Amino acid sequence: MKQQIQKHYFSLFKKSLILLGLIFWINNYSYSQLTNPFQAMYVNPGFGLEVGFLTQNFKYGIMDVGLGYEDDGLDLSAYVNLLWSPSAANAVYEVSDGYYYKVKEKGQIISLNLEKRFNFIRDRNNGKYGLYIMAKPGYYWSIHKGLNNFRKGKFLFIPGAGVSIQPADIIRISLGYAYYNINPGYIPEHMVDFKVSFIFNRQNTADH
Repeated sequence: MKQQIQKHYFSLFKKSLILLGLIFWINNYSYSQLTNPFQAMYVNPGFGLEVGFLTQNFKYGIMDVGLGYEDDGLDLSAYVNLLWSPSAANAVYEVSDGYYYKVKEKGQIISLNLEKRFNFIRDRNNGKYGLYIMAKPGYYWSIHKGLNNFRKGKFLFIPGAGVSIQPADIIRISLGYAYYNINPGYIPEHMVDFKVSFIFNRQNTADH
């Protein structure tokens, strides 16, 4: 089962890379250039708003909203995020040996979303295309329907990676994979991570 899940997400990642290449070829083939993601960078601070959605086979979803720091020169960002599920999900907990309790559960996560991007392609409009890696340390807690108390929360660390598409200076679209190791808990471990970031109060990259 685990191998099938890994194969599914590896296939999704390959399709994302193909889509990235297709978008770049159609819109910018004659005006594109390859860039070195490790070349000398500059500081270009700004403010960002991030809106995301995580899902597993579109059967379960989590909303993800954050505010934070954007640096388009260093290609990194740091957001404070709140994640929650719009609806309750079924969860089963063992209360003693051989005895289980079924409840409706809604979980929330508050986290620090740290992201570093490696852009390999730049187009004529200063659009940037590449990959990203993510680290999301945070705190998870949940509320039960069926129990009259809060479930004890826990600290967690969520890694992730994927494709980053920034067609303009003020917007970036990301599609990738995130690993949510929240056990016990109703949030699936393997999640598709889609998010859109809006960037404000920064210089235009054409000035550098």
